[in-house]
Amino acid sequence: MPYPCFIRAKADLRILIAFLFCLGLPLSISHAEEWQPHYELYLTAIKENDLDAAVIHARRASLASNRERGLRDKQSGVLAYNLGVVNLELGRYGDAARALQEALLTYEELYGPDHIQITKPLTQLASAHKGLRQWTPSEKEYVRSLQILRSNPSEENNLKAGLVLVQLFSLLLFTLSAPAQAETEVVVVGVHLSGLSEGEARRTTAKVASVVDRQRNLRAVPPDEVRSRIRGRGDQILDQALTGQGRKMLAEGRLFFEQADLEQSRARLSMALEHLGSAMAGSTDNRPFIDTLLLLGMVNVSMGDEDAA
Repeated sequence: MPYPCFIRAKADLRILIAFLFCLGLPLSISHAEEWQPHYELYLTAIKENDLDAAVIHARRASLASNRERGLRDKQSGVLAYNLGVVNLELGRYGDAARALQEALLTYEELYGPDHIQITKPLTQLASAHKGLRQWTPSEKEYVRSLQILRSNPSEENNLKAGLVLVQLFSLLLFTLSAPAQAETEVVVVGVHLSGLSEGEARRTTAKVASVVDRQRNLRAVPPDEVRSRIRGRGDQILDQALTGQGRKMLAEGRLFFEQADLEQSRARLSMALEHLGSAMAGSTDNRPFIDTLLLLGMVNVSMGDEDAA
Protein backbone atom coordinates (compact mmCIF):
# COMPACT_ATOMS: atom_id res chain seq x y z
CA MET A 1 0.00 0.00 0.00
CA PRO A 2 1.44 3.46 -0.93
CA TYR A 3 -0.31 5.36 1.91
CA PRO A 4 2.17 4.58 4.75
CA CYS A 5 5.07 5.79 2.57
CA PHE A 6 3.19 8.98 1.71
CA ILE A 7 2.36 9.67 5.38
CA ARG A 8 5.94 8.97 6.40
CA ALA A 9 7.22 11.35 3.66
CA LYS A 10 4.98 14.17 4.93
CA ALA A 11 6.17 13.56 8.48
CA ASP A 12 9.79 13.67 7.34
CA LEU A 13 9.12 16.96 5.53
CA ARG A 14 7.62 18.48 8.68
CA ILE A 15 10.67 17.39 10.66
CA LEU A 16 12.96 18.95 8.05
CA ILE A 17 11.03 22.24 8.13
CA ALA A 18 11.14 22.29 11.92
CA PHE A 19 14.89 21.57 11.84
CA LEU A 20 15.58 24.36 9.36
CA PHE A 21 13.44 26.75 11.42
CA CYS A 22 15.45 25.88 14.55
CA LEU A 23 18.64 26.69 12.62
CA GLY A 24 17.23 30.16 12.00
CA LEU A 25 16.92 29.83 8.21
CA PRO A 26 14.16 32.11 6.85
CA LEU A 27 12.51 29.60 4.46
CA SER A 28 9.82 31.53 2.59
CA ILE A 29 8.90 33.77 5.55
CA SER A 30 11.39 36.52 6.44
CA HIS A 31 11.65 37.64 10.05
CA ALA A 32 10.95 41.28 10.94
CA GLU A 33 13.96 43.55 10.80
CA GLU A 34 15.07 45.27 13.98
CA TRP A 35 13.95 48.74 12.87
CA GLN A 36 10.33 47.70 12.20
CA PRO A 37 9.02 47.40 15.80
CA HIS A 38 10.63 50.74 16.66
CA TYR A 39 8.96 52.26 13.61
CA GLU A 40 5.56 50.90 14.71
CA LEU A 41 6.07 52.44 18.16
CA TYR A 42 7.06 55.71 16.48
CA LEU A 43 3.81 55.73 14.46
CA THR A 44 1.77 55.03 17.60
CA ALA A 45 3.47 57.89 19.44
CA ILE A 46 2.81 60.26 16.52
CA LYS A 47 -0.89 59.32 16.51
CA GLU A 48 -1.03 60.04 20.23
CA ASN A 49 0.85 63.33 19.71
CA ASP A 50 3.56 62.14 22.11
CA LEU A 51 6.58 63.71 20.43
CA ASP A 52 8.97 62.90 23.29
CA ALA A 53 8.27 59.18 22.83
CA ALA A 54 8.17 59.52 19.04
CA VAL A 55 11.70 60.94 18.86
CA ILE A 56 13.09 58.06 20.96
CA HIS A 57 11.53 55.40 18.72
CA ALA A 58 12.42 57.32 15.55
CA ARG A 59 16.07 57.42 16.64
CA ARG A 60 16.11 53.70 17.46
CA ALA A 61 14.47 52.82 14.14
CA SER A 62 16.95 54.98 12.22
CA LEU A 63 20.01 53.51 13.97
CA ALA A 64 18.75 49.94 13.48
CA SER A 65 18.07 50.50 9.78
CA ASN A 66 21.52 52.02 9.29
CA ARG A 67 23.07 48.90 10.82
CA GLU A 68 20.91 46.43 8.90
CA ARG A 69 20.45 48.12 5.54
CA GLY A 70 23.21 50.70 5.31
CA LEU A 71 23.24 54.49 5.57
CA ARG A 72 22.21 55.16 1.96
CA ASP A 73 19.37 52.64 1.79
CA LYS A 74 15.96 54.05 0.85
CA GLN A 75 14.35 52.93 4.10
CA SER A 76 17.22 54.42 6.09
CA GLY A 77 16.68 57.72 4.29
CA VAL A 78 12.98 57.77 5.16
CA LEU A 79 13.66 56.94 8.82
CA ALA A 80 16.34 59.66 9.02
CA TYR A 81 13.81 62.11 7.57
CA ASN A 82 11.22 61.10 10.20
CA LEU A 83 13.78 61.58 12.97
CA GLY A 84 14.71 65.01 11.64
CA VAL A 85 11.11 66.21 11.39
CA VAL A 86 10.25 65.13 14.96
CA ASN A 87 13.34 66.87 16.31
CA LEU A 88 12.35 69.96 14.33
CA GLU A 89 8.89 69.93 15.90
CA LEU A 90 10.51 69.69 19.35
CA GLY A 91 12.80 72.63 18.59
CA ARG A 92 15.94 70.48 18.69
CA TYR A 93 17.39 72.14 15.65
CA GLY A 94 20.91 70.71 15.86
CA ASP A 95 19.66 67.09 16.04
CA ALA A 96 17.14 67.87 13.31
CA ALA A 97 19.79 69.31 10.99
CA ARG A 98 22.07 66.28 11.40
CA ALA A 99 19.30 63.77 10.66
CA LEU A 100 17.89 65.77 7.75
CA GLN A 101 21.35 66.23 6.23
CA GLU A 102 21.76 62.43 6.18
CA ALA A 103 18.27 62.05 4.70
CA LEU A 104 19.08 64.61 2.00
CA LEU A 105 22.34 62.86 1.05
CA THR A 106 20.48 59.55 0.77
CA TYR A 107 17.66 61.05 -1.32
CA GLU A 108 20.17 62.74 -3.64
CA GLU A 109 22.03 59.47 -4.15
CA LEU A 110 18.80 57.56 -4.82
CA TYR A 111 16.89 60.09 -6.94
CA GLY A 112 19.43 62.63 -8.20
CA PRO A 113 20.12 66.25 -7.16
CA ASP A 114 17.11 67.82 -8.93
CA HIS A 115 14.40 65.22 -8.29
CA ILE A 116 11.16 66.43 -6.74
CA GLN A 117 11.55 63.91 -3.89
CA ILE A 118 14.54 65.72 -2.40
CA THR A 119 12.46 68.84 -1.69
CA LYS A 120 11.05 67.07 1.39
CA PRO A 121 14.31 66.78 3.37
CA LEU A 122 15.72 69.92 1.70
CA THR A 123 12.89 72.19 2.89
CA GLN A 124 12.94 70.75 6.40
CA LEU A 125 16.73 71.10 6.56
CA ALA A 126 16.35 74.77 5.62
CA SER A 127 13.92 75.19 8.54
CA ALA A 128 16.38 73.50 10.91
CA HIS A 129 19.16 75.84 9.80
CA LYS A 130 16.81 78.78 10.25
CA GLY A 131 16.17 77.60 13.81
CA LEU A 132 19.94 77.52 14.33
CA ARG A 133 20.12 81.08 12.93
CA GLN A 134 22.32 79.85 10.10
CA TRP A 135 20.81 82.21 7.57
CA THR A 136 23.02 81.57 4.53
CA PRO A 137 22.59 77.76 4.23
CA SER A 138 18.92 78.11 5.11
CA GLU A 139 18.31 80.63 2.31
CA LYS A 140 20.22 78.51 -0.22
CA GLU A 141 18.18 75.42 0.70
CA TYR A 142 14.85 77.23 0.51
CA VAL A 143 15.75 78.72 -2.87
CA ARG A 144 16.95 75.37 -4.22
CA SER A 145 13.75 73.67 -3.05
CA LEU A 146 11.66 76.44 -4.62
CA GLN A 147 13.49 76.10 -7.95
CA ILE A 148 12.90 72.33 -8.06
CA LEU A 149 9.21 72.73 -7.22
CA ARG A 150 8.73 75.40 -9.89
CA SER A 151 10.52 73.18 -12.43
CA ASN A 152 7.90 70.47 -11.79
CA PRO A 153 4.58 72.36 -12.01
CA SER A 154 1.48 70.68 -10.65
CA GLU A 155 -1.30 71.71 -8.29
CA GLU A 156 0.42 70.05 -5.34
CA ASN A 157 3.88 71.39 -6.18
CA ASN A 158 2.54 74.90 -6.78
CA LEU A 159 1.01 74.85 -3.30
CA LYS A 160 4.25 73.56 -1.79
CA ALA A 161 6.17 76.30 -3.61
CA GLY A 162 3.85 78.87 -2.03
CA LEU A 163 4.55 77.47 1.43
CA VAL A 164 8.30 77.56 0.77
CA LEU A 165 7.95 81.21 -0.29
CA VAL A 166 6.30 81.96 3.06
CA GLN A 167 9.23 80.32 4.85
CA LEU A 168 11.73 82.24 2.71
CA PHE A 169 9.91 85.51 3.34
CA SER A 170 10.04 84.80 7.08
CA LEU A 171 13.79 84.08 6.84
CA LEU A 172 14.44 87.36 5.02
CA LEU A 173 12.56 89.23 7.74
CA PHE A 174 14.79 87.58 10.34
CA THR A 175 17.94 88.71 8.58
CA LEU A 176 16.76 92.24 7.81
CA SER A 177 14.72 93.19 10.87
CA ALA A 178 16.00 94.92 13.97
CA PRO A 179 16.06 93.10 17.31
CA ALA A 180 12.72 94.66 18.19
CA GLN A 181 9.90 92.16 18.07
CA ALA A 182 7.71 94.06 15.61
CA GLU A 183 5.16 91.92 13.81
CA THR A 184 4.69 91.90 10.07
CA GLU A 185 1.16 91.22 8.95
CA VAL A 186 0.56 88.91 6.00
CA VAL A 187 -2.85 88.78 4.33
CA VAL A 188 -3.75 85.28 3.14
CA VAL A 189 -6.50 86.03 0.67
CA GLY A 190 -6.95 82.51 -0.69
CA VAL A 191 -5.49 79.66 -2.68
CA HIS A 192 -6.86 79.38 -6.21
CA LEU A 193 -5.87 76.32 -8.26
CA SER A 194 -7.73 74.70 -11.12
CA GLY A 195 -9.54 71.56 -10.04
CA LEU A 196 -9.61 72.59 -6.37
CA SER A 197 -13.11 72.56 -4.88
CA GLU A 198 -14.37 75.42 -2.74
CA GLY A 199 -14.01 73.37 0.44
CA GLU A 200 -10.50 72.22 -0.46
CA ALA A 201 -9.48 75.79 -1.30
CA ARG A 202 -10.78 76.96 2.10
CA ARG A 203 -8.87 74.25 3.95
CA THR A 204 -5.70 74.94 1.95
CA THR A 205 -5.98 78.67 2.68
CA ALA A 206 -6.30 77.90 6.39
CA LYS A 207 -3.20 75.70 6.14
CA VAL A 208 -1.18 78.49 4.52
CA ALA A 209 -2.38 80.92 7.20
CA SER A 210 -1.31 78.51 9.95
CA VAL A 211 2.17 78.22 8.39
CA VAL A 212 2.43 82.03 8.39
CA ASP A 213 1.32 82.24 12.04
CA ARG A 214 3.98 79.75 13.10
CA GLN A 215 6.72 82.02 11.75
CA ARG A 216 8.37 84.34 14.22
CA ASN A 217 7.36 88.01 13.82
CA LEU A 218 4.64 87.14 11.27
CA ARG A 219 0.90 87.25 11.78
CA ALA A 220 -1.70 86.05 9.32
CA VAL A 221 -4.51 88.56 8.90
CA PRO A 222 -7.90 87.07 7.89
CA PRO A 223 -9.50 88.62 4.79
CA ASP A 224 -12.54 89.71 6.85
CA GLU A 225 -10.29 91.78 9.11
CA VAL A 226 -8.69 93.39 6.07
CA ARG A 227 -12.11 94.25 4.64
CA SER A 228 -13.11 95.96 7.88
CA ARG A 229 -9.90 97.99 7.87
CA ILE A 230 -10.25 99.22 4.30
CA ARG A 231 -13.99 99.81 4.30
CA GLY A 232 -14.59 103.21 2.70
CA ARG A 233 -11.32 103.11 0.80
CA GLY A 234 -12.67 101.15 -2.14
CA ASP A 235 -12.15 103.92 -4.68
CA GLN A 236 -8.53 104.38 -3.64
CA ILE A 237 -7.80 100.67 -3.87
CA LEU A 238 -9.54 100.41 -7.23
CA ASP A 239 -7.55 103.37 -8.56
CA GLN A 240 -4.27 101.81 -7.46
CA ALA A 241 -5.19 98.49 -9.00
CA LEU A 242 -6.22 100.03 -12.33
CA THR A 243 -3.34 102.45 -12.64
CA GLY A 244 -0.56 100.33 -11.07
CA GLN A 245 1.08 99.23 -14.31
CA GLY A 246 0.84 102.70 -15.81
CA ARG A 247 2.37 104.26 -12.67
CA LYS A 248 5.27 101.82 -12.90
CA MET A 249 5.91 102.77 -16.53
CA LEU A 250 5.68 106.47 -15.60
CA ALA A 251 8.31 106.01 -12.86
CA GLU A 252 10.64 104.22 -15.29
CA GLY A 253 10.13 106.92 -17.91
CA ARG A 254 10.93 109.64 -15.35
CA LEU A 255 14.10 107.79 -14.31
CA PHE A 256 15.31 107.48 -17.92
CA PHE A 257 14.58 111.18 -18.45
CA GLU A 258 16.69 112.10 -15.40
CA GLN A 259 19.48 109.92 -16.83
CA ALA A 260 19.17 111.74 -20.18
CA ASP A 261 18.18 108.54 -21.97
CA LEU A 262 15.45 110.21 -24.00
CA GLU A 263 14.65 107.33 -26.36
CA GLN A 264 14.04 104.90 -23.51
CA SER A 265 12.12 107.57 -21.60
CA ARG A 266 9.78 108.28 -24.52
CA ALA A 267 9.18 104.54 -25.07
CA ARG A 268 8.26 103.98 -21.38
CA LEU A 269 6.08 107.08 -21.20
CA SER A 270 4.21 106.11 -24.36
CA MET A 271 3.39 102.71 -22.80
CA ALA A 272 2.41 104.44 -19.55
CA LEU A 273 0.07 106.75 -21.48
CA GLU A 274 -1.59 103.75 -23.12
CA HIS A 275 -2.10 101.92 -19.81
CA LEU A 276 -3.33 104.97 -17.94
CA GLY A 277 -5.64 105.98 -20.78
CA SER A 278 -7.31 102.56 -20.59
CA ALA A 279 -7.56 102.86 -16.81
CA MET A 280 -9.38 106.19 -16.97
CA ALA A 281 -12.65 104.41 -17.73
CA GLY A 282 -12.77 102.97 -14.20
CA SER A 283 -10.48 105.27 -12.23
CA THR A 284 -11.33 108.54 -10.48
CA ASP A 285 -7.68 109.66 -10.25
CA ASN A 286 -6.45 111.32 -13.45
CA ARG A 287 -3.22 112.77 -12.00
CA PRO A 288 -0.91 110.00 -13.26
CA PHE A 289 -2.35 110.43 -16.76
CA ILE A 290 -1.75 114.18 -16.69
CA ASP A 291 1.76 113.76 -15.25
CA THR A 292 2.60 111.35 -18.07
CA LEU A 293 1.34 113.74 -20.72
CA LEU A 294 3.39 116.63 -19.30
CA LEU A 295 6.58 114.59 -18.97
CA LEU A 296 6.18 113.07 -22.44
CA GLY A 297 5.82 116.60 -23.82
CA MET A 298 9.03 117.63 -22.11
CA VAL A 299 10.85 114.62 -23.55
CA ASN A 300 9.64 115.40 -27.07
CA VAL A 301 10.74 119.03 -26.72
CA SER A 302 14.17 117.88 -25.50
CA MET A 303 14.42 115.66 -28.57
CA GLY A 304 13.48 118.54 -30.85
CA ASP A 305 10.11 116.99 -31.77
CA GLU A 306 7.96 120.03 -31.00
CA ASP A 307 5.03 118.83 -33.12
CA ALA A 308 4.71 115.69 -31.03
CA ALA A 309 5.08 117.75 -27.88
